[in-house]
Amino acid sequence: ITQLKGDYRVVALDLPGHGLSRAPDRWEASPAAYAALIERFVRQQGLETFVIAGESMGGWVAWEYALAHPSRVRGLILSDSSGWPDERPEAKAKAESGVVKALHNPIGRAILLPLDPRASLRNGLIASFENDKLVTDAMVDRYVDFYRAPGHRDLLTDLLVNWDTWPMATPERLAAIKVPTLILHGEKDQLVPLEHGRLFDQAIPDSRLIVYQGVGHIPPEEAAARSAADVKAFLGALKLTASGQDA
Repeated sequence: ITQLKGDYRVVALDLPGHGLSRAPDRWEASPAAYAALIERFVRQQGLETFVIAGESMGGWVAWEYALAHPSRVRGLILSDSSGWPDERPEAKAKAESGVVKALHNPIGRAILLPLDPRASLRNGLIASFENDKLVTDAMVDRYVDFYRAPGHRDLLTDLLVNWDTWPMATPERLAAIKVPTLILHGEKDQLVPLEHGRLFDQAIPDSRLIVYQGVGHIPPEEAAARSAADVKAFLGALKLTASGQDA
């Protein structure tokens, strides 16, 4: 955002369960539900056409939005996007772990959710970066605050336990995305394997994949200058007008 906002109008919003915005009561999270919420936001803000970008699960939301509202989307940017079935043994082991199974149960939730999340959030952040030194105490504190924001714990838990029930990426679904698409992916991503970035590139007709060597799950933070330069080049090639509605 810092490196793009001088040249483009950049609009960012907290998805429910993220940031410090209050999550709607009893809101059922899914990429499709997030995409519908974005469309409500777009209408309220009077936006017309734009490039939509998303990181990780935000990428899943972005490509779901592009499928649902193709007339609005001028371009699509996916950074280490999720959405493909994860067939890795370690992913299956995590999905079948005792903690995840307990979180499916109301009693298990009542026991686990009040526990201090600091250690698990730190471990998750360390897994997100190839350079562990980027995970500072201040970053962990910020994520703890996000997790403790009103309504976030239950909603984030729903995301953890329900993600494998959502309609996932397939070559047939993604073939319907006709806009230019930039796919960014960290070579060392432990959460979403590089192979998934390659699958997006194969499935989306007008796409380009850029792989960041020695970078983990979050290129916009771990390779900020390089990824911002690549995004600027992509946006420049789209020849967007000066209108704020195009950026």
